[in-house]
Amino acid sequence: MITQARDHGRHRVARGPGPPARIAAALCLAGLCIHAQAQTAAPEHSWPMLAGTPDRAGRSLASMPSIVMPSWTLSHDQQNRAITFIAQGGVVCSRDCVFAIGSVTISAIKQFSLYTVDRRTGQIRWSRPITAPVADSWSVPVIDERNQTVIAASGKSVAAFDLLMGTPRWSTMLPRNIVNASPLVTGDLGISNRLFITQYDGFGTEGLLTCINIDPQLGIANPFAPGGIVWSIAIGGSSGNSPAYVGGVVYCAVVGELDVAGSILAFDARAITPPAPLWVFTEVGHNFFGGLATRTDESGRWLYAASYDFFGGLDASRLLKINAQDGSGVWEIPCNRTASVPIALDDGRIVLSGGIAGFGTVPTIEIFVDQRSTAVAVWNSATDTWVDSNANQSIDVGEFLPLGGWNQQPIANARTHHLLTGVLPLSGSASANCPDLYGIDLNLLPPVTPTSGPMDRSFVLNHFQGAGASPAWTDSNIYTVGAGGLLAFGPPPVQPDVDGNGLVDIDDLYAWEQNRGQRDADLNGVVDELDHQIVIKLVREHESDGAAGGRP
Repeated sequence: MITQARDHGRHRVARGPGPPARIAAALCLAGLCIHAQAQTAAPEHSWPMLAGTPDRAGRSLASMPSIVMPSWTLSHDQQNRAITFIAQGGVVCSRDCVFAIGSVTISAIKQFSLYTVDRRTGQIRWSRPITAPVADSWSVPVIDERNQTVIAASGKSVAAFDLLMGTPRWSTMLPRNIVNASPLVTGDLGISNRLFITQYDGFGTEGLLTCINIDPQLGIANPFAPGGIVWSIAIGGSSGNSPAYVGGVVYCAVVGELDVAGSILAFDARAITPPAPLWVFTEVGHNFFGGLATRTDESGRWLYAASYDFFGGLDASRLLKINAQDGSGVWEIPCNRTASVPIALDDGRIVLSGGIAGFGTVPTIEIFVDQRSTAVAVWNSATDTWVDSNANQSIDVGEFLPLGGWNQQPIANARTHHLLTGVLPLSGSASANCPDLYGIDLNLLPPVTPTSGPMDRSFVLNHFQGAGASPAWTDSNIYTVGAGGLLAFGPPPVQPDVDGNGLVDIDDLYAWEQNRGQRDADLNGVVDELDHQIVIKLVREHESDGAAGGRP
């Protein structure tokens, strides 16, 4: 049994029988535990996978640029055909390129491709056809920075392409389709790193977790070819459940059977034959359709998961904290329904995107405080910005600030605690394009700063209308998709590839000092000592990365 910490200080508003009520929360914050955790933020110059890192931290170190006006927009391919990017599809980026999945119509047939777009110019560098996604899947690609590939998971296919040229490296056909789940790659398993992906079976029993080799084959040390399936195991109901990884262990959530039990499982990521679970956590009556976040602090390693429940209002689902060492439950608290990955901040706050327009709920961003053995809810973007203008005691469109949604993956800045989030459409299909992208200052929200009332929206730092699907955020750049295409915000990233060979390595420093190549690293039109220092810094970073031959 796990300890439930229910929010007795706040009543959610739901559509249904009986008069709903809204009571202001009076939370006692005295003695609040502030966690000193080891931060795991996304790499400084890339955003290689869903939520940034294999542990699905959802945290960036980049400053937030203005999102009032895009720096560029890509809407057509090299043949001037309109590209329809997957509306709820997230994007990833390397130092130089953004990667997104979209389609063009050729002779009345949709052709899906992985598009590789120059971060500085917004021009397509290369595109490659991929298997069409199934069931409007919005699985996000993943970048294997060690092996210099970008990998798309769609349909039953997992396909890797060379980052620089787009040359196919390897591809693997899986037994089942991938739906809304995004792959991860490891980088700390020596010469035998892996990709992990789950496969769809809804509320069935045949969902799979598959382990694929991504490193070069090397005798008995790594007997698998790149793209080779190392093992594949049945995990039960599976949809949208992107796995998480940290410290040699891969974790995944399981849908379970309708209204019966969802589960969370842990496996040895180093196994070379199908492993038995290290532990299994079962949550009776709640189902998991999203990914897991992991967090390590001085007291241990923890998992955060949130369920999607089909009935009830804004608090019908559950956010849980689980001990990652043994699978024991620590606490659970009511939350909005979601398939998003929670974000665990270093001060103990948990940020969760959830909800859908209708069915008793609305899109929300919720904030909880992890008090180690219990948790409290401290802010809900719907109830805390709600003004019941028609006095019908129901949260209606136009009466609150819509933020987030059940299939939105926000990003938080690990230092400033600014939050970047899209907004789920408030009408029509939940898989349609996001109407808005917001930058939020979490420091102006409880428990840090009490808000002055529902009309106070000073916490909104930034707003763009017309895009907002799960973004990538790095180098003071933001990338996302909307009805108008793939959009970029912020100044162009620096250009350390002085010799223009697609790699960043010591040869670039030699070229700069020998007055050869593209020496204006900060792209400000002037070649000076600052450019020299940028090249030195980034070459050293690449050397410490341990990636052979540098990386794009």
